[in-house]
Amino acid sequence: MGCTDPCDGVEVYKLRDSPGKTIQNGRRAYVSVFDIALYLERGNTEHEARCSFQCIRDKTYVLSRKQQYDMNEIKEMRDIVKMEQEVQWKCKVAEVTAERDVVKMERDALKTDRDVIKTERDGLLAEIDRLKRTELTD
Repeated sequence: MGCTDPCDGVEVYKLRDSPGKTIQNGRRAYVSVFDIALYLERGNTEHEARCSFQCIRDKTYVLSRKQQYDMNEIKEMRDIVKMEQEVQWKCKVAEVTAERDVVKMERDALKTDRDVIKTERDGLLAEIDRLKRTELTD
C-alpha cells in the first residue's frame, strides 16, 4: 500500500516483511525505528541522499531489533567515552592554567624585586658619585 513520505512526496511502500528478505525489482531497503522496512523505488540518488533513512556504504541492510539495540549501545558507549575524555581534558587544562598563573605571579614578584634592587643600586651609585665629587673639590 503506497503512502507519501516526508521526503518531497516520494511514494514509499511500507512492508511488514521480516528482516533479511531479499528485495526484488531494483528497490532499496531502509531501516526505520519501528522495525518497519521502507522500500523506496529507485530514482534520483540526490533525492535519496536527502531522506532521513540511510543506506550503509551504498549497500542495503535491514537491521534486526537486536542489531539496532547493539548499535545503540555502541553509540551510547562512544558518547560516554567522549564525555569522560572531555572531563579529563578539562581537568588537565585547569591544572595547567593554575600552574601557569602561579608562574606568572612568581615572575611578577621577581620583576618587582629586580626593580627594587635596581633602584637601590642607582641610589648607591649616585651617592658614590656625590662622594667622589666632594673629595675632588676638597
